[in-house]
Amino acid sequence: MPVPLLLGIPWLGGIALTVVTSIVGFFATYLGKKVAGVVGVVVAVAAAFGVFYAVITGSLLGIGAVMPPMLSEGLALVMPPNAAGCVSAIVTAKIARTVYSYQLFISGQLSFKF
Repeated sequence: MPVPLLLGIPWLGGIALTVVTSIVGFFATYLGKKVAGVVGVVVAVAAAFGVFYAVITGSLLGIGAVMPPMLSEGLALVMPPNAAGCVSAIVTAKIARTVYSYQLFISGQLSFKF
């Protein structure tokens, strides 16, 4: 009588493998979507920082080209060399905060409350 019992083991193993594969696939898809969203946000913030850095650096260089030499020397004493990076980081952070607040506001407005 052990032969019919042994014939059911591959069937049970196939079902168990299917269940495990489905669970792993579900979690991989779920995590993949989350990671893709986070990577997208990081890339967007990095791109915004790069753009603001280029704009602020270009503005400072343009202003420095038309300033009198004594004024630019005086500003060099007061303004640090990484001022453009600091200002662009502050502007990028404020814009990211505003976009996040707006996203929360919109998602709160569109949510269905029963």
